[in-house]
Amino acid sequence: MSQARPTYNNAFQRPTSLADGEGVSVVTFGATYLTVIPGAGATVTVSRIDEWGDDSHGPAPTNITETTTLDVDWPYYRVSVADGTARFAVGG
Repeated sequence: MSQARPTYNNAFQRPTSLADGEGVSVVTFGATYLTVIPGAGATVTVSRIDEWGDDSHGPAPTNITETTTLDVDWPYYRVSVADGTARFAVGG
C-alpha cells in the first residue's frame, strides 16, 4: 500500500488539535522545536518518518504523556494521539 507524501502546512505553527486516534504528518523544514500538549490521560506518539510517511528508518517513536518541547532534528515527523486529545505546534 502506497502512502501519501506529507505536505507542509504552516497552520502547524499555531496550536493544532488532534482527537483520539488521529495522526498527522508534519514537515518541519526551518523549525527548531515541536511542542506537544497531551490532554488528560492521552498518549502522544512522535516518530520520525521519511518523505513518504515510512517510519521504519528512524529511531523508536517517542511516547509523550505530559507537556513536552522536542528539538527538531529531522525534516519529517508523524504526530498521533491515543486515549484522549492533544495539541501540538511547530516553531522556531
